[in-house]
Amino acid sequence: MKVVELYPGNISLDIDPNITELSEAKIWYPRILGSRFNYVISIATEQGKNSHDVSSPLDRYFLRAIRSASDLIITTGKTARSENLRSSKLAPLAIFTSRPDEIDIPATLDESTNPVIIASQVKPTRRYPNSHLLFEPIEAKDSPSAFAELTEKLMSASPLFEVGITTALELCRADLLDEICLTITGKVSVFDAKVLAQEFLNGMHCKAELIHVLEADENFFFRFEVLKQTL
Repeated sequence: MKVVELYPGNISLDIDPNITELSEAKIWYPRILGSRFNYVISIATEQGKNSHDVSSPLDRYFLRAIRSASDLIITTGKTARSENLRSSKLAPLAIFTSRPDEIDIPATLDESTNPVIIASQVKPTRRYPNSHLLFEPIEAKDSPSAFAELTEKLMSASPLFEVGITTALELCRADLLDEICLTITGKVSVFDAKVLAQEFLNGMHCKAELIHVLEADENFFFRFEVLKQTL
């Protein structure tokens, strides 16, 4: 599949999501000193479904590339359960939850290569089958404070936040997002994709500068730098 850079340059690459090395995507998704939030909008599929249902093989390839450029994946218990998350071979996974005994997902039930960390004010009373699972006690009750506390405690310089839109909005308001990686799928025009991307940013109530736009088979991949709201 040919991926074409529409902005700022005109680079193009042939990518097969099944066999192309993730390093090929570093030209567009390098490691940064800061946080990223990845999200998918599909105009052909009902929003609110599992992200796998609204994403494409190429989008999942770019997500793996983004994960490989991160040193920690942070999510919430709600997202982990709704996505039935697996652990990642590319980065450790931290799950912030108020119900640490109710994270029955592949990430906690199956053996993992990287650590899976349950972060909560409440100490879990059960043992999960994954021997690489760790418990990290935290003081924070809300997601922004918990994510900031986890990033500091786990010494993460390049975290990836895999969360729902409500949590992402809270993180943006707390000035905890440095980049947004937005995918728009469903055979749309470049004009409509740009409109949808701007509407998404408006809904997030955050100001951002465009870093790049990629296009492949009428699917679009935006990367934004989030402008800080406070000094």
